[in-house]
Order: sequence, then C-alpha cells, then structure tokens
Amino acid sequence: MSSPIETSHTLESLGVFESCRPESRPRRRLRVLFIDDCPTGSHAESNHHCRAFAYLWRRGHGVDHVCVRKETPAEDAGLWERWSTVLRNCADIRRLRRLIQRGAYHVVTARGDWPLTAARWAMAGQSSFFPLLVADRSGMAPLASNGRRRLPASARSSRVCHTLVSTRQDRLALVAAGMKAQRISVVAAGIDVEASRPVNTYEEARASIGVSPEAPLVCALGDLDCVDAQYSFLTGLAMLRHHVAGAKAVIVGHGDKNTLAQALEMLGVMHHVSFVEPGVTMRHYVSAADVCVCVAGDGTGERVAHAMACARPVVVSVSADPMELVRHGRDGFVVPDGDAHALAAGMAWMISNPVMAEEMAVEARGRVERTFSDRARAHQLETALINIVEKGGKN
Repeated sequence: MSSPIETSHTLESLGVFESCRPESRPRRRLRVLFIDDCPTGSHAESNHHCRAFAYLWRRGHGVDHVCVRKETPAEDAGLWERWSTVLRNCADIRRLRRLIQRGAYHVVTARGDWPLTAARWAMAGQSSFFPLLVADRSGMAPLASNGRRRLPASARSSRVCHTLVSTRQDRLALVAAGMKAQRISVVAAGIDVEASRPVNTYEEARASIGVSPEAPLVCALGDLDCVDAQYSFLTGLAMLRHHVAGAKAVIVGHGDKNTLAQALEMLGVMHHVSFVEPGVTMRHYVSAADVCVCVAGDGTGERVAHAMACARPVVVSVSADPMELVRHGRDGFVVPDGDAHALAAGMAWMISNPVMAEEMAVEARGRVERTFSDRARAHQLETALINIVEKGGKN
C-alpha cells in the first residue's frame, strides 16, 4: 500500500550518497516510516539518521520521514524542509495514525516519546499486519522498564516491538530491564567519516593552533563535569611529564574549567593544560595531537570514533568506549577506568613510538570506515530490518 505522505523523493536534494547507486538490490523492499520529534540538541544524530535513510532509499526501499513538532528552529529549517513532512496539527497526526493502522508500513521507527504512541496506534488498527516497531536509545525506557505496565497484554505478544541499539552494553541493559534478548539487535552508531578527516598535514594542524611540531601534545576528549575521570587523566598527565619532557595537553569538552582548578594546581600541571569547547575547531586539535585520550562523558564514544577517523593514535578507558571501537594493541590502547598509571604508560608509548603509533592510527581509521561510518551503519540497518521483517518480528 502506498502512503499519501511521500517525502522520499526530496532526499535527493540533500546530495547524500549521490555517488552511491548500488548495482545489487535488496532481497526485499521495505516500506519504512521514521517519526522524529526532533528533541533539542539531537541535530547531529538526526543527520546520521538522514544519511542512513537516504541509503535505504537509494537501495530502492520506500522511506517516509515525518517531523512532529510545533516549530522548526531557524538553524534547522533548511534541513527539515528539504526532506521532511512536518506534522503541525491534530488532523495531520490522525492521518499518520490511520496509515499505521492500515498497515501501510513494514517498519515504523521512532525517536523521542513516539515509540509507545506508535505501538498503541498499531495495536488499535484493523490490519492483520502489525508493523515492526523499532525504537532507538531515546525511546528505550518506556518500552523496556515500563512496557509491561503501560502496554496492553497484546503488546507483550510476538507482535510487539523490536529495538535497535548501538552497543552490546545497551542490549544487556534492556535485557536486564525485562525485554527479550531476541527482540534486540545491535547496529553500530554511525559517524560522518568524511567530516572527520585530518586537517591537512600534521605540521599544518600544529601551526593552525599555535603549537610547535616538536612539543609533545595530548588531546583529551571528555566533558569537564566528569571530575573523577578528568582527575585520573590529569594525574596520568603529571606522570607522563616525568618521562616525556615538555608534554602538554588540551582538553576538548563541555563544562566549567574551574571545576578542575584545584586538581590542576595540586598536580602541578596548571600551566601545561588548555581547554577548548567542542566544535568546528575540535578537528584541528585532534589532527595536531600525538595521542588522543578519551576518559569519560556523555557522547565520548562518538568522540573516540572521530579521533580514530582523524587517524590519530588513541588511548581510551573502558567506559569511554561503549561502542567497543578500539581493539587493544591494534587500533589503540584500552586501559581500566581510573588507572592513571596505565593511562600514562599508554600515552608515553604512543609518543615514544611514533611510527608504530601511526600504524595503529591508520588501522583505526580503516576500522571506522568499514564498521562505524554512516555508510556501514546504513548497510547494517538495512540487513537488520530485512532479517527481522522476514521473521515477522516473531521472537
């Protein structure tokens, strides 16, 4: 059944995957509806979704996207107007509900508060076909922890939702919350690999931030309010300076640097650490670093991926790598949380062995391109959706 909400054709105006017209076609054509409530601060994630669904469309799948919100921020108006139908009133939402209830889609995927609503709509429909409901991480809580209490009994049958998560840790958390493991699939989070390419050469990157090529530089990626993790890093930096003369660090992260003032002074690194807010200049600092360190903070996993995509050696703590990007000894070093000695040793090794560290960095970038790029994520998404739909969601 075709949908009167047809927005797929406008995806072409984005120019994403313009050169990607695969010769092979999927073994099954899907009809996918993506409901997005565009929560504040999720624009980068929305761009990842955009690229993934553009790929599905290029592959011949039917993809509709609706944006459910009263207003579209001026800074995002161009993006949404080019590829979205914005539902602004009750009549639009009723039409969307009828489409879902009539079985117009194989897959309904939703973000924000919409997974639970879409599930109720589908179960109230007359169609014998129940669409596969796919929730992302932001929609997990009501479906997992509150699912048994808030959903009707029929929602707990074999016709209910399936959830896609980006890490095995997320999958384990949902299983612990009561969801069936068979209804949870892992699809790696995607990043824009092209946007994470190194800034020109190492020397040019150093010049752009005013650091001499000879000065050992560590770039730490992590928010400043994660005080314990940052204290561990600063302790490791102080240890590193005993073995690597002149080592300095720049910390790229959100937060108030004054929260670390006492630690900086106590450890004697006050004049050897600078702070930068994440943004367009982050790539310059990553490209200029001898080693990138990721310790903790929300979204740190994506920062690890960007550092790897920028072809820089990385040292990460276990909790800072939820996507399990780094294979210890191959793409970088993984150290225990809070182990400043291991962190210092990892940084010292990378700085003292630049040739081998560079080989690791090249391997790391290749791994990100193969497994965690937007294109790779889109391929994994297509495979996962087709497999689940062919099974009828019955697990």
